[in-house]
Amino acid sequence: MKYWLIWLLTWAFVHNSKSQEMSFSGNINSSNKEKYTMILKSCLDSSLVKVELSSEDGSFRFDNIPQGNYFMDIRLFNQSIHLTQCFNLKDKGFQLPTINLNQSLQLKEVRVVQQKELVEQKAGKIIFNVEHSLESPGSDALSVMQKAPGISVDGNGSIAMRGKKGVIVMINGKPTYVSGAQLTNLLRTTTASQISKIEVISNPSAKYDAEGNAGIVNIIMKKDLKRGSNGLVILSGGSGRFYKSSAGANINVKGNKLNFFASMNFFANENYNDLKLYRQFYKKGVYQGAYRQNNMLWFPAFTEMGKVNLDYQLSKKTVLGISSNGSLSQLNTPGLNFCVVEDNQGVDQSTYTSGQKSKDRYGNASFNVNSRTQLDSNGAELSTDFDYAYYGSSNNQHFKTVYADMFGNPTQNDYRLLGISKGDLNIYSGKADLNFSRWNVKWELGGKSSYVKADNNIQFFNESGDTPLFDSNQSNHFIYSENINALYGIGSFEKNNFSVQLGLRTEQTVAKGKQLLNGESFDRNYWQLFPNVSISRKINEKHDLAFSFSRRIQRPGYDLMNPTRLFIDATTYKVGNPFLMPQNSYLFELNHTFKQKYLTTFSYMFVNKSITEVLIPDEQNSNITIQTNKNINKQWVYTLSGSVPVKPTSWWTINSDVSIYHSYYSGQLSNNTIASGIVSFNAKTLHSFILPKSFTIQVDGFYQYGEWYSFTTIQPFGQCNIAAQKTLKNKRTTIKLAANDIFFTSKFRGSSKYNDYEEHYFVRRDSRTVIVSLTHKYGKNGVPGIRRRGTGADDEKQRAGKHV
Repeated sequence: MKYWLIWLLTWAFVHNSKSQEMSFSGNINSSNKEKYTMILKSCLDSSLVKVELSSEDGSFRFDNIPQGNYFMDIRLFNQSIHLTQCFNLKDKGFQLPTINLNQSLQLKEVRVVQQKELVEQKAGKIIFNVEHSLESPGSDALSVMQKAPGISVDGNGSIAMRGKKGVIVMINGKPTYVSGAQLTNLLRTTTASQISKIEVISNPSAKYDAEGNAGIVNIIMKKDLKRGSNGLVILSGGSGRFYKSSAGANINVKGNKLNFFASMNFFANENYNDLKLYRQFYKKGVYQGAYRQNNMLWFPAFTEMGKVNLDYQLSKKTVLGISSNGSLSQLNTPGLNFCVVEDNQGVDQSTYTSGQKSKDRYGNASFNVNSRTQLDSNGAELSTDFDYAYYGSSNNQHFKTVYADMFGNPTQNDYRLLGISKGDLNIYSGKADLNFSRWNVKWELGGKSSYVKADNNIQFFNESGDTPLFDSNQSNHFIYSENINALYGIGSFEKNNFSVQLGLRTEQTVAKGKQLLNGESFDRNYWQLFPNVSISRKINEKHDLAFSFSRRIQRPGYDLMNPTRLFIDATTYKVGNPFLMPQNSYLFELNHTFKQKYLTTFSYMFVNKSITEVLIPDEQNSNITIQTNKNINKQWVYTLSGSVPVKPTSWWTINSDVSIYHSYYSGQLSNNTIASGIVSFNAKTLHSFILPKSFTIQVDGFYQYGEWYSFTTIQPFGQCNIAAQKTLKNKRTTIKLAANDIFFTSKFRGSSKYNDYEEHYFVRRDSRTVIVSLTHKYGKNGVPGIRRRGTGADDEKQRAGKHV
């Protein structure tokens, strides 16, 4: 490996750019003696060229800049306070006219010279600017994520990045606290109108938690953050097969030292899940029979979410922040499962009908205290985060199963089951990060410690008789605790059009789990190292090349290790695996960027002990199906992807993205040998049309070719959407009309095949919808203000949702 890196560096140094590079300098006139962030952007497409910091006396300098037309975006504490006019850089030693910020800081409005691109490419990430698309407030975050470059979502809501699963989802740089079914529910109850942009980070640096097999998706929510008092109100309503509605408002108050932001959102929606199954059972290759099932679940849900954020400027060099988030979701879920039982000759023999009534409550509250202090005039900075988060859940489930022959005559007594579960999760986290420059190297050092305790208690009672009987076979009380301690260091420098970053993170994991009913337990304590290397080279004005490598870990979610059985229907249950081991991945990426717009990426990932969801027959009863997770031996994923923005005319913009990948599994599972792989691809395109009289139309679609995950195959599926927007004369109010999945093609077919079991499924959901929405901005327009930042509990919150 090291010889390959040496060859790459030598090749890049030998092939120096032939384009002539310039330098320029300038001065800032401001009564506020602060260090400003100077962002150099291209006038052609507003793409980022380079970032520097001014000195306290206001002087700044940029070196090694190609000839071209540029403008400056000047920021203070992440506030964009001034945009310069475009200037032509063609002479060495060019001196910009003095920039007077005393006037800029009093501006009531900053005029953006060019509209932001729908898809942007920045160092280490791709940004999908949702707020510049025509996503309807009735659309949800999961649907929007499907449109982000390199991201695909399957029928179960599982998210993959360029064919790789194990994506970590964050909101505003903070953990979502949920994953699995709860993450899907959260994203489906978060409307598109609240989303500003989505960041796709395929190969995170050592500064990020090592958790995450395939990268990070960071959802940035909207904040109408301007000086003075202002905010936003959104109303939406519509229908598919069932109703969809939402309402929300936020307010921002910004003064000289104090920034206050608050928001509240409500969602009332009903969805359904129509699942058809055909399960065939074998014994040593001999056909035993089959189940033919129709399952229908309804999801009437009400969710309320609130947030409060406060930033206070303690001094010129120190900012203190406090934030609090909370949400409450209530679901009343009825369901009906009808099954026909076939014998070994394929003849219908009997039926059973399982009815379900479930009341589910999910709530969470999180608190964060953070600070940022500038230590010296050279840009040294210390930031801290302290977090506490609580997640709670309560579920009451009633099941009734009726058995009959093909003529409707009872064949055995009805089976009634009551399930009562309660889950509590507490997360404590603290971290500190130090940034400084020494010896022409930018250093980032930090540490983090987190503690998590999960308590899941689920009790099942057989109510078939006169007296409810406690069912110890399905009940369980599982307690899990985990402490992760981490240290990291990153060094980065630039020279001769090269940018090099070397990072190393070490994490200690101390985990304990215990089943109180049977006394089984486990205790783990291990250290691991996670290196990260990133090398980029600006070849000339048109071509940029970058290489990166990282090692990451995917720890099993808390619910995946919980051995509690969750009753789904009379022949299916879900159970955790307390013996799951973490999986480690090794990711290599090579990126080529053309004209700062067209991105091509080749990546290779190797996963050891891959965690894979499987459907397998129960060892005690082969006609019972278990949904669980196992460690498959190895997985390899090769990916080639490209992103292409095109502007055929001044009023028509196209953004297209395609990923071609080959995923291969190898290992053993329940006497089944895995040696399977498939070449697949997904493609998406988005067209925006700007029309006269403030009308805008957007047409987008995606197509996912068939995939193969260990024992499971998924058939191709896709979707097409269209939306229109009208901005009223006051420039503050917009009306949107959106039609989603207009051809109703977002249906999911697949199959799973083992030695003695085969399953085929077909799923439909309420994806074809029509939504109308109204958005109104109020207050004064001014200079953007408040900080957007993450917290210290990102990784734990992501995995926490696997518990509730």
